[in-house]
Amino acid sequence: MPYLSLLSDLILVLATIGVAIYARGVGRRVRRLADLDDGLGAAVKDLSDHVDKLTALHGEIRSAVEAEAPRLTALTSQADERIGRMELLLASLEDTDPSLPPRTSAPGEDGALPRFQRSNRDLSEELA
Repeated sequence: MPYLSLLSDLILVLATIGVAIYARGVGRRVRRLADLDDGLGAAVKDLSDHVDKLTALHGEIRSAVEAEAPRLTALTSQADERIGRMELLLASLEDTDPSLPPRTSAPGEDGALPRFQRSNRDLSEELA
């Protein structure tokens, strides 16, 4: 029986030494991983810097867009007014130029878009 007690103590000491060696290796790996120069710490630091830069850039872009929104709205309304005037001019041109084919309806009356507002597919179907 004393041999079994000695054998179990020896196995317990060897297991403790093995766990200590394993823990030391894991500790080194964790330190290397958390290193701010090479490891995961450096990657996290880099990503954090990029996020800060992107946040600042997003704020600048948002303020620029908000500053240009009224101008774009005004330009869009001017374009809408000019489309109406162009449609009237086209209608009056058709009335005065006998070489043009007659229109069956007033511009926009039949729900059709003026030629310059139609998609390329619609125009290719019309020309075919």
